[in-house]
Amino acid sequence: MGGGVYMRKAAFVRLIEEREEGGEQGFANPSNAAAGSLRQQDPRVTASRKLDAFFYYLPLSGQLDAHTHWEALERMRNLGFRVNDKITLCSDIEQVIAFVREMAGMRESLPYEIDGAVVKVNRFDLQRDLGFTARSPRWAAAYKYPAQQAETTVRDIVVQVGRTGVLTPTAEFEPVDVGGVTVSRASLHNQDYVQAKDIRIGDKVIIQRAGDVIPEVVKVRTERRTGEEREFVMPATCPECGAEASRKISGGQGLIFKGSGFYITDYGQDGKGARKDSDTAAKSDAPTAKTDQPAGNPVATPAVTPPAPKSKGSADAS
Repeated sequence: MGGGVYMRKAAFVRLIEEREEGGEQGFANPSNAAAGSLRQQDPRVTASRKLDAFFYYLPLSGQLDAHTHWEALERMRNLGFRVNDKITLCSDIEQVIAFVREMAGMRESLPYEIDGAVVKVNRFDLQRDLGFTARSPRWAAAYKYPAQQAETTVRDIVVQVGRTGVLTPTAEFEPVDVGGVTVSRASLHNQDYVQAKDIRIGDKVIIQRAGDVIPEVVKVRTERRTGEEREFVMPATCPECGAEASRKISGGQGLIFKGSGFYITDYGQDGKGARKDSDTAAKSDAPTAKTDQPAGNPVATPAVTPPAPKSKGSADAS
């Protein structure tokens, strides 16, 4: 059985909040978080990450009287496996294009992230005739959606105190619409991150929502600086308790600022940070389409990040 593991947007946001409050580095997007969760040596960590899965490949489909990809998906659904409902059977390329555009318009409303749509030849005999390249099946094609970005101004950089006492620099922006969501702030993680990107108060910046979820600064428009921009430095004292903050290296865990029960994490002098997880993984979920189409028609589905198993009848590319 082939499929893809993914993390819902809400679960990803909770995970990022927990890791930042614990002084740990976050993930770039839900796909990386899901992959890092699967690679954990401790299965209890994986179990705590709120992962989901969709299935899209049925081995030995012929033994279950499935001669098309669409029929195989129906067999899996009847067997109790979770199959993405956001699929449709298309009779021509115009319907394929319409589906790809429809999914692009639904990205923000889905509870999971997608980065495109995958189109597959439906009939297994045609899939066998088309075969594979060295890297992917010839009977499947992935259409990727561009990242949604916007330009805004950094009005201020403030320090937030987390539940466990972690102090995190946070950029406050002029509110701007990014993919249908108004963004007015974003975590800057630590002092090294701010310095590496050279983010200053008053800068014009390009932002996007990482994995269509978490706002992040992509680029600083240094060519638009006026000379009035101000550099940010971490405070010498905790903004809540007023205790003095000090910086020291602690067992490879990055640079820790401590002061009267509060501490600030600043990941490493080289800005790389101490990581405990890995990166890369899946996504997708939701209304069906009609099945009364010719067997040779293409099947379109939301794109899933991990490559499918390289065996006959395998599916999603990205």
